[in-house]
Parts: sequence; structure tokens; C-alpha cells
Amino acid sequence: MDKKELIKCIKEYLDIDAFETKSVSAGCVSLIRHNEEIIISYLKSFGGYRFPPQIIGLKAFPEVENILATYYKSFKIDYQHYTIHKSSRRFEHLSSIDIFTSDDIQKVGKELKTMVLEDIMPFFDEYKNVGQVMEKVNSLQKEDISRFIYSPPVPKIMILKRIHETNDWKEYSEWAEDIYKQMANSPNGKQHEATCFLVSELKSFLQNQFKGTS
Repeated sequence: MDKKELIKCIKEYLDIDAFETKSVSAGCVSLIRHNEEIIISYLKSFGGYRFPPQIIGLKAFPEVENILATYYKSFKIDYQHYTIHKSSRRFEHLSSIDIFTSDDIQKVGKELKTMVLEDIMPFFDEYKNVGQVMEKVNSLQKEDISRFIYSPPVPKIMILKRIHETNDWKEYSEWAEDIYKQMANSPNGKQHEATCFLVSELKSFLQNQFKGTS
């Protein structure tokens, strides 16, 4: 079985025609629908394949990402166009099962369907707009936000708060600017300088040019 066959049998077994398959890199298969992406990594071993114990779902909201992409390009910072993400439940035994033929996908089929159809797909359906994303952010403890908002979370939350004109937008954006300035001025701060400038420019843009809508 080659990689092309692997991708085909994954899609056919999951029966999700609305998603296109894409081989984004060695050791990784993506299922893509509009601004949604399911990432399934794998290892190739002795002519067969092994799946990881967990998969990831990512979703982009252009209202947020189109703003950020401009700044990341301007400051030459690597950037991935996603707003929220979710990890599926884990099945540790998957990483010890070899897939040599298309029929072998049934060995891991139940777990794959659980991760994709019961974990990731409902996540995509739950968050249809940035208002629902903002509601979720407001319900989370600070330490849990990075498990929901895709990295880097702070600039994305700045935009979300501005879009929805939350009462703490100004306070949050000033906090963000101060934090990144502190990081940039630390002994190992050079790596944070570009992001520091980005956050400062983003704050100014959102304040002066971007009109929030509730």
C-alpha cells in the first residue's frame, strides 16, 4: 500500500464525501472542508503504516485570520491560518497496529470513526461563528484557553474581543502589549521582538480602523 492508497481508504472508510483529502507533508494526511481541517498523522514502518493515538481538528474564521495574516506576513513570522482547535480522545493501542492493505483499515476503523465522527465533527458543528467562539473563550479559565484557541491565542482574542466590543477589550489589549514588551525586553527577548511589534500594531489598527460588530 502506498500513501495514495492509504489516503483513499481512510476517506472511503469514514464516508465523509464533503471533505477533500490532501497530503500536506510526509507523515501527515489532511481532510479538508472549507475552513475546517482534520489532521491524521502516521508512521511508516516495514512497508505498513501506524496511526497515532489521537487526531486534531482545526477551524479558521476569516474574520479573525484575514486580519492576522496581513501582520504576520508583514513581520515575516510563520503563521498557520486557524482560529480554534480540538484534540480527539486518545486510543493508545492504535500506534501498535500495522496497516498493510486497505482491508487492514478495519483494524482501526472503530477508533478512527469515534475520533472523527464523534469528537471532531461535532466540534466543527458547534462553532459556526465567532460569537460562539467568544462565548466559549469567556467561559474558560485562562490556563485552558490555549486548548481551544489555536496558537498564538492572544492576538486572536484581541480581535475577537474587538469584533464583539467587549467591555474589557481595551484592558486586554493593553495587557497583551505590556506582556509582549516584557518578553521582548527579557534576556532572551530577541525571539519575541517581531511579535511584540505585531501586537502593538494590531492594537492600534483595531482601535483606530476596525469597527466592531456585535
